[in-house]
Amino acid sequence: MLRTLILAGVALGLLLFIVFVERGSLSTTELEGRKGRVLDNFVRERVTRVELQRHGVKTVLVKVPPNPNDPLDTGGWRVEAPYRAKADREVVDSLLSALEWAEARRSLGDASAAELKQFGLEAPRYRVSFVAGRDSSGFAIGGPDADGGGAYLKRSEGSAVFVVSKEVLESLDHEPVDFHDKNLHEGLTALTLERLTLQAGSEERRVQRRAGFFWLEKPWPALASSPELSSLMDALDGMRASRYVADTVKESYGLGAPRLRVEVESLVYKDGEKGQKSKPHKELLALRIGAACAGHAHESYLQLGEGSVYCVADAEWKKLDKRAEELREPRVLPLDDSAITAVKLQDGQRELSLTPQDQTTRRRLTDHGRELHSGIADPAALGEFYAALRAAKVEQFGALTPAARTQLEQNALIGRFERGKDDAAFVLHVARAEPLAVRSDDPELLTVAPSVNELLTPMAARFRKKRVLDENEAQFSALTLTRAGGASERVVKTGAGYELATPLSGFAERGPVDEILRLASKLDALRFVADAPRPEHGLAAPYRSLRLEYTSDGKARTHSLDVGEKTTGGRFAKLDADPAVFVVAEALLSKLEQPLPRRVQ
Repeated sequence: MLRTLILAGVALGLLLFIVFVERGSLSTTELEGRKGRVLDNFVRERVTRVELQRHGVKTVLVKVPPNPNDPLDTGGWRVEAPYRAKADREVVDSLLSALEWAEARRSLGDASAAELKQFGLEAPRYRVSFVAGRDSSGFAIGGPDADGGGAYLKRSEGSAVFVVSKEVLESLDHEPVDFHDKNLHEGLTALTLERLTLQAGSEERRVQRRAGFFWLEKPWPALASSPELSSLMDALDGMRASRYVADTVKESYGLGAPRLRVEVESLVYKDGEKGQKSKPHKELLALRIGAACAGHAHESYLQLGEGSVYCVADAEWKKLDKRAEELREPRVLPLDDSAITAVKLQDGQRELSLTPQDQTTRRRLTDHGRELHSGIADPAALGEFYAALRAAKVEQFGALTPAARTQLEQNALIGRFERGKDDAAFVLHVARAEPLAVRSDDPELLTVAPSVNELLTPMAARFRKKRVLDENEAQFSALTLTRAGGASERVVKTGAGYELATPLSGFAERGPVDEILRLASKLDALRFVADAPRPEHGLAAPYRSLRLEYTSDGKARTHSLDVGEKTTGGRFAKLDADPAVFVVAEALLSKLEQPLPRRVQ
């Protein structure tokens, strides 16, 4: 019984030893995996502390474990001495990688005291110690080796000396400030931006978010450009200091009268108490750009708020110095497709509405309340409409009095773009007779291209599919081509090919007829221009009329294409009884110019 108790006590003692002493020590497997490396006990995943002595100054780096309450926190490193700050992850990673993969260019074996002095290891250039798990170790770096390609290294355990590469030396050759974190913030985005202030000298540019839009408030009021602000915020988000300078400001830094002052106010969300929704709060990032950094060309001093001073590349901070003219919105329509929930185009009592319905967009055209047309808008055509409006740029900005605004709005085409229940609609007023426009609350008069007037004209046909005819060429039976003045040619399909029926009889060449059939049977409109013909379209007395006949299962189908006056890219046209006017491209028109050739017998 006593023997059993003794054995149990021994087992318990071994267990306690393992738990409290061996736990945290490097395992045999970890050490086995490091064989062949100069620092065979430097297991990177287990390293928690590194001390670097260089030129009599000690830099201490300590690993920071991830926050268990934050799933996005991956931990990192901090500088403990000679100051306390967050460490630069890239510089620390570079150091750890160099030590982890350090290999001996030569192994010199155990060295005597005289040899250690000869190798510069009696008073080394660098001393490094580290903690891996519960184990502590270190090494020293002496002078350069005989060929200057590396340096002598001696570990703290034993007297063996190795020659290591320049890469190891470069990873150690850092001032304490080099390890200071150079990130200037935790991340910025235009999505959370509420206010932006840029000040260079006495000139202030201020942008404020209101009702889902950004508005330039200083130096004069105007609608601000979301793409320009996004570009600026992306530049600020990616901006990183070149180097840390100090925590105290000197007059020589030029920060008392900065070249540029930037303030960014963001509305961000923080998790509330358990079971409660996140609550928004405002965060302010302020920075100032001062004089040129001493000893560093093309860099300037930067101070974050009233805190640390850094150097930053001139090319980086100058991306933030946007002029007011650059911040002004040049697009007639500043909305993305996804931001638009419904559209209403109005010309007096004529109105076209585009509204969502069962994952489609329905178009409806009315005049004095009477429905003229309704149907489903083609998604591609809708996208082209939005893209064309966004591509239209303001050609000139001008002053606008309240009286002039009222007069323009009373005699204008109106485009109303809904953005959801929480944001006010974006409204365009474009004068009918002049290329002038106003938009929403923008206090400026806009000079725009004539195409904007055309785009805001209520027209249902614009939102149709481009394919106006879709027939099977194999079912073709005959065609009749009529020219201005009434002269016509008729071609009939036969077993041997095509036969001319009028004005002369005989066989027609197959190639030209096949080309007309290919282009006309799958006919795409270049663009739609009107819901019904107008005199200027020239369709009352067509330039060409093409009648196509198809037969299948004993049933005949006939289509008539009327072609009118010339326009950009082709000629005006309409098909069958459909009143919509579109433009047919030159490819088909060129085939209809010449008489259909006869085949020589």
